[in-house]
Amino acid sequence: MEKIRISKHKQPTLLLIVLVTFVALSQIPIGKAAVTLTVITRHSSDITGIFETEFLKTDLASAAGITDITFKAPAAGFWPSQIGAGGIDVAWGGGPTLFDSLADENLLLDMNASSTVMEEVNAIPDTFAGAPQKRLKEGKLVWVAAAVSSFGFTVNEATRSLFDLPTPAKWDDLADPSYFREPQMVGVVNAPESTSNTRAYEIMLQGFGWETGWQIVTLMSANSRIYHGSTESLGAVVAGEVAVALTIDFYGIGAQIQNPECEYIIPEGQSIVNGDPIALTVNAAHPAAAEAFVKYVLSKEGQSQWMRETLNRLPVREDAFDTPLGQQRPDLLELYTETMDQTGIEFDDALSLSLMNSVIYYYEATINNAHAELVDAWERVIDLYDVNSTAFEVLSQELGRPLITLEEAMAINDQMGSNPAFRAQKQSEWYSQAVDKYNNVPTGLVDLFPVDWEGITYDVTALSNSDVTNFDFSQQNKQISFNVTGASGTTGLCIITIPDDLLWGEFSIYMDGDPLVKDVNYTQTHNGTHYIFDISYTHTTHLIEVRGTEVVPEFPTWTPMLLMLIVLTAAIAIYKRRLLKTTTAPPTK
Repeated sequence: MEKIRISKHKQPTLLLIVLVTFVALSQIPIGKAAVTLTVITRHSSDITGIFETEFLKTDLASAAGITDITFKAPAAGFWPSQIGAGGIDVAWGGGPTLFDSLADENLLLDMNASSTVMEEVNAIPDTFAGAPQKRLKEGKLVWVAAAVSSFGFTVNEATRSLFDLPTPAKWDDLADPSYFREPQMVGVVNAPESTSNTRAYEIMLQGFGWETGWQIVTLMSANSRIYHGSTESLGAVVAGEVAVALTIDFYGIGAQIQNPECEYIIPEGQSIVNGDPIALTVNAAHPAAAEAFVKYVLSKEGQSQWMRETLNRLPVREDAFDTPLGQQRPDLLELYTETMDQTGIEFDDALSLSLMNSVIYYYEATINNAHAELVDAWERVIDLYDVNSTAFEVLSQELGRPLITLEEAMAINDQMGSNPAFRAQKQSEWYSQAVDKYNNVPTGLVDLFPVDWEGITYDVTALSNSDVTNFDFSQQNKQISFNVTGASGTTGLCIITIPDDLLWGEFSIYMDGDPLVKDVNYTQTHNGTHYIFDISYTHTTHLIEVRGTEVVPEFPTWTPMLLMLIVLTAAIAIYKRRLLKTTTAPPTK
């Protein structure tokens, strides 16, 4: 048999390979097979790469026989099926709402059962700035925060100044007309493509309420370029492509390092602090190895890895700042302290979970997919800003008013997540309705209908995409009426504004003699001086009647008082004249 000869110049290389293999294998306890841990995550490769490298150096990893880690990063909607199928050892990163949904499907183990993990869990604070950092479900500890984050926006000061934009301090600042530019100077991300931007939208919906929240989210997005990932949006603000971008805190800190012109801002009193979870999963292939990894991530050493300059994240443990890495980051310690002192909104994670799918896919259908039509409509509304402030306010509300109620969103939430056919149908409906609404926002001049009554003029105005004719005021019937006409089958919208000293009380609106339903066919608001009715319909020719229970009287309310004053003045004058005659009459002889 011919012998295989190894050339002398290759021998050192081969010896090195053998030596490395021997060293690696020698770390695995005798009798224990090499383990490849599988982690499902929403974290990016820069995070997973650092934690894998540092963890595999530890005695924890070698004792558990772990030689490699596989990270899987599917979209959040695929997590339940992948965990349920088995083979996933750890779930890591993605926000409380995602992990709460996994817990609801009984896909997370009770961490209380692991003494290995609980040694570090006990060092994690229960709350941070009022936000829970541990989740108990029916007495089981289903997840623990591995890092904390706040939500805000990053401002590129140079670009902001160049385009003469105000510095934002709160979420609703970004929905103001002053931020409208072409091209847009604000950056946001399509909801299904960013858990952090979705969380910001959810914060606005809970902080301002469902209707006002959607108005702010919609108009902010009308002022924005919509990106398809948080890193894209971050890159845009760092490069000065936009002046402001919604960001999670560590993206903001990273932007400040990359470009000193950038500043991360937490909206004062309007944000929340998130604990970013880690959990043990059911059907794990390597339970002991999973516990070792979770223990490391929650340890003081593991927590310090978040503070590397390539990550710039806040640990959940304050003592991580005592480590060598932590002592190099006074900037993060300052942000940690600022974040801890934040007084934000009352955020309901359970409510967020009950709406998550509806919010994500509603945003995509009505804002992302219909963005061009939304921007055009917003520009037309802004044109009214200096012409008719009342009409501007009403149309702004109409533009952002959601097509579904909070209750409807909750009712379909599960189907939106689990039934692709149902989701596609709803998104198609929402998209068509949104485009129709945006395209039919009234434009042009406001029609003025002066009502002259008892010497006083009351100005009633109408802003409509219909022709408004045959206006009439009936004091006897306590109503105003008019006709609206438009191209048959298209959507009509008329905003009628009535002085509150002309017609008031309880209102009813009729179209062609039939009563309309408030908050379905029309909305009613009051701005302090006027009642404003926002009426929608399908075009042909319609007779609209707005009836109140109180109307301006036939004589102004001050007329009787004036008459009484005149009569009283006359009586006093007559009395004085008679008294004067009596006192000055000559004596009788």
